[in-house]
Amino acid sequence: MPVGVALAHVALRPSFDCGKCGEPWPCAPAKVELAEQFQADLLGLSTYLGAQMVDAMEQATGNCAWGRVDNLFDRFLGWIPRDRRDRRAA
Repeated sequence: MPVGVALAHVALRPSFDCGKCGEPWPCAPAKVELAEQFQADLLGLSTYLGAQMVDAMEQATGNCAWGRVDNLFDRFLGWIPRDRRDRRAA
């Protein structure tokens, strides 16, 4: 697992939109970057994105202009391959 995650496409708070392309984060380019940085460490990727999802849920309290929090699992974790053989970022 990477010691520090360095991405060109990062989430802005409190919106959790990408600061580079404006799409909901993690955007498609961020997913590619994350998949490359975490490579075979699906647990590390899941842990990192789970923490980001919790941060987004906390930010949404009182600042929920970007949608409902019940769709955050799919947005943050739903794209991660469940099988190491499926390495494509969605």
